Amino acid sequence: MRDITGAASVIRNVRPLRTTMNLQLHYDKIYVGDITDAFCDQATWFGSFQSQLDFGADVLHKRLHDFIVFCEDWHRRLVAGIGGDASEFDQFRDLLTSGLWFTLSSDAAVSKIDEAPSFTGGELSWRIV
Repeated sequence: MRDITGAASVIRNVRPLRTTMNLQLHYDKIYVGDITDAFCDQATWFGSFQSQLDFGADVLHKRLHDFIVFCEDWHRRLVAGIGGDASEFDQFRDLLTSGLWFTLSSDAAVSKIDEAPSFTGGELSWRIV
């Protein structure tokens, strides 16, 4: 007879496979970039991000680009233990609380984003309304 006493604990610890999707990130009428392998976990969405901004196009494109670069840098500093005060985001309050962020799926489903996404390490996270 085989000993299977540990089998139940192994089975309990196996996570179900996640279904992922590819999305587009938009800010109002501006196509910000592509989100790949997006998935939701505990009401927060995650995915890999590739910017498609032409930050030389106009002031808003540049501001969005600067926001993404700022987020990436802020998270790097936070992880390194050399900064990361949340009040630094105040300079982007207009983008954070505008209500103009949304994702677009391949079947044209629009999901409004509650607050600006958080960008870090080539990835992003967000919550939908």
